Amino acid sequence: MKNARVDVEGVHVIRVKGDSLERARGHLELLKAEAQNGALKTLAKKNEWLIRRGPGPTQFKPLQDAAVWLYKNVLLPKMVSGDPETKKLIHAVAEQSGVDYETVLGAVYQPDALMLLSRLSVMQYFFKDLPVAGMPGCSSGVVLRDWTKDRKLLACRNLDYPLADSWEKQTTVIFQEPTAGKEIPYVSVSTAGVHTGGLTSMNSAGLTLAVHAHFGRHVSLKGKPIIEIGDEIIRKAKTLSEAVDIAKRLRTHAAWTFVVSSAKENDAIAIEMTPDLTVVRHAEDGYLGHTNYFHSKELQKDEAAISGAVTEDCLSRLCRLKELLGQKRGSLVATDLASALGDHYDSMTQTSRVVGNTVSVVSTVASVVFEPQDQRLWVSTRKQSPTALGDFLEIDVEKFWNPGYVPAKMKPPSSLSPRFLQAIDHFQKAYTSWHTHNHLDHFAETSRAELFKAATLYPEDGNLWLQLGIVDFYLKRTHDALENFQQALTRKLAHHSMAVCQLYVARCFDLNGNRLAAKAIYQTVDSISEPKLKDAYRHGLRKSFRFSKFSTMMVDLQFADTICY
Repeated sequence: MKNARVDVEGVHVIRVKGDSLERARGHLELLKAEAQNGALKTLAKKNEWLIRRGPGPTQFKPLQDAAVWLYKNVLLPKMVSGDPETKKLIHAVAEQSGVDYETVLGAVYQPDALMLLSRLSVMQYFFKDLPVAGMPGCSSGVVLRDWTKDRKLLACRNLDYPLADSWEKQTTVIFQEPTAGKEIPYVSVSTAGVHTGGLTSMNSAGLTLAVHAHFGRHVSLKGKPIIEIGDEIIRKAKTLSEAVDIAKRLRTHAAWTFVVSSAKENDAIAIEMTPDLTVVRHAEDGYLGHTNYFHSKELQKDEAAISGAVTEDCLSRLCRLKELLGQKRGSLVATDLASALGDHYDSMTQTSRVVGNTVSVVSTVASVVFEPQDQRLWVSTRKQSPTALGDFLEIDVEKFWNPGYVPAKMKPPSSLSPRFLQAIDHFQKAYTSWHTHNHLDHFAETSRAELFKAATLYPEDGNLWLQLGIVDFYLKRTHDALENFQQALTRKLAHHSMAVCQLYVARCFDLNGNRLAAKAIYQTVDSISEPKLKDAYRHGLRKSFRFSKFSTMMVDLQFADTICY
């Protein structure tokens, strides 16, 4: 069979055959133009943006330039030097796509290098302790046979990644037919130019795979990119134990989890990994769920909380997904899982939200439902995040390339109003301006304008007013920021978000000359539990906030919070 390509409902579906390098070349030959204008370049620039937008000393441009030079010329070459197979793959992708080697290198190692940037001592010299903004997210759920109508295992997955407006516009399904040794045919879901099965995939042995990021305190320069480890699992493992063996044999650079399910074994596992330890967790009572924190106590001590809002979000997504699927236990079908992936209900505050503590999030760039026993998957076709809010396309692995095959479409039921959907669209534009189009001069003002439209359309969501206030504060529009924070405080907010909002209200009072009102808020410090937020309250109590402290802010828009205060 020759390599082939067909586009259906805006989704690129390709078939490539050969060894790993031949398949990569085949992918880039079929999607060369799309790869040149897709996520590769955005991925490669992501970490540089984080360095240049980071708080503290990196506001000084010579330090920015020095840190970026070290990242590109020391850190990335060091990481790839110990992995000749990945280096060959990068060269193959670069040569076939016409995208330069340094860009592809930066794209392939972006997720792992993001974790290393925050921990390596050479970077701590510049950054002290760079927080991880633009953190990859993801939500996964696996239901075993007893939970489903047809008594067949089902799995679902949202890929949440800070590349909205780049990744989802070129959704790509890759049929991979390896010719080397005992490797297994598999189907992966990615984007044009990102050639891997290590993100979201299913093989002919009935295994599915989804990767999840964690922020760990322990990292290593030695190892393989996480997407390459995942790719090896899905193309070689026929059982869950074989998947675990591969994961334990290959060292990761940072902290990650693979959610792997097996239709034949009617089981699912979470392979939780750091550079030095791998722990396996099995499904319990017919279900396995995972977001972005370790469940294994052995690994939790090495995991660092980015912020209280991130912690709340990870827990909320995990609980809400299980709650939704549990409501139809014993009768679940693929449509139910797809509908759950598009859920925007915050069970922590019992409100529908555009942003914060919901399964479907602004950075959801791919949504997939697997039916591994029947070798079928359903892929989101929406070209704008959150992708689970659109239709899903059927990919029947055994029938897809047959003459006359017409893929079915699935439209998951949704209770979201047109007004709510419009607010999501405006928030998505604010988010992509901040994360994807931040090279433009007025990206922050554009984000602010879109946030205002979202909050005006759906004023019930207090998190929208909080985010609008945060961006106004970033722009030093303190009077507008104060008004928006006060609007947020009249709506339902989660406990941590409420405390963050109060902090910024106090800072607005400081900047507007009302020190007594500011101190009255700072004095509630004993009610704060999150360490970084508690420190911010204590500092405010000791000293009035001034414009010079703006350099410590790190705005993200992915969660109802700032990463740094």
